[in-house]
Amino acid sequence: MLALVLCFSRMFNRLTNPPPYYADTPAALKILQSQMFFKDSKDGPRIYITGILTNQSPTPWHGIEFDCRFFGTNGNLVDAYTAQSYLTVLGGDDAAFRLTIPATKAAQDYGCLKLFISNARNTKGIF
Repeated sequence: MLALVLCFSRMFNRLTNPPPYYADTPAALKILQSQMFFKDSKDGPRIYITGILTNQSPTPWHGIEFDCRFFGTNGNLVDAYTAQSYLTVLGGDDAAFRLTIPATKAAQDYGCLKLFISNARNTKGIF
């Protein structure tokens, strides 16, 4: 019974996230530029990150996960967030993105942003 469950699990994973895997080609996506802005909303203060992303591979990627690290003016890490964008970046193409993040500190506590791509899925999956 366990073997059947493991086999089904592997088949389901291959259908939803078939190769190639982003972890095998982490240099495929590159953030060309990014900026952060602060705005008050009805749900509290928000950080908006906008930027341009380029795909340096022939594989189209979507469901891109961003690792956002915010540093204070003294260089210390003051906040962090993982955000996902549902955009698709075709092979050899660029795409603009915008992330919305709840702020946990006052705007003046944020000095700079470092943004990384931690994961993406190729478009061959059924989801």
